[in-house]
Amino acid sequence: MGLVYECGAGLVNTYLAKANSGIDAYIFSSGPSLSVVDIESFYGKPIYRIGINTTYPKVKPDMWIGMDYPKCFNEKIWHEPFPKVLRYPYSQHVVRGKKVKDCPFVYFATVDEKNTPHPEREIFMRRSHKTNFIWTNNTFTTTLHILIWMGFKRIHLLGSDFGGEKTYFEDSEEYRPFNHDKNSPAGKISKSQEKKNLKLYMQQLKFLRRFCEHGERHGVEVISCTKSSPANALLKYIDPSLALKQSIKRSEDFKS
Repeated sequence: MGLVYECGAGLVNTYLAKANSGIDAYIFSSGPSLSVVDIESFYGKPIYRIGINTTYPKVKPDMWIGMDYPKCFNEKIWHEPFPKVLRYPYSQHVVRGKKVKDCPFVYFATVDEKNTPHPEREIFMRRSHKTNFIWTNNTFTTTLHILIWMGFKRIHLLGSDFGGEKTYFEDSEEYRPFNHDKNSPAGKISKSQEKKNLKLYMQQLKFLRRFCEHGERHGVEVISCTKSSPANALLKYIDPSLALKQSIKRSEDFKS
């Protein structure tokens, strides 16, 4: 089905797939390094800002993507004017007595029911308007697919610590009012959640390596703007302020 929304008479498709967006994308993840990023400097610039998971309300993006239950996120997000993308099965979920599909600018990404085989390759093959997006049990990889589908060729990562220098659990009650692990309340992490997180980070890094190999053949580049991220062993690192200057210049060059 692709990316769908409630039009008032049922769910219908959006048509956002494009060969080349013409501007750079910046993914804001919720790692601890995001706290030292001057987020305000990214507003009002010719770039596309994507916030994922619990980055709201710290980040007010151009698009927000979260693949978990709607109740996992700050309830104010459902009334924000920017597009919000959830997994398709959650279209009937209710937040404060209202179906989330009836909130403003909420979209649903249809993803594979089971983990996608060879997802790093499938991302570049599934470019039609009504494609299913890849699924690997995390928001980050599906976000990459959505951005490729929308035509972004240069993708920057901020707050993408992938575990980084220390074990962390970024969620507070403001950013994630509900967590599946009852032993990991706001700001704390259980041993089982810690183990699960570390496994996820390793999976994401392995995926990212293969994704970048395929991306190079398609003219796609992923750049780290997260200083101490383990991803810097496989990605080019650029300071966020310099990356932003380069993105502005690329946008001007594209117009000319």
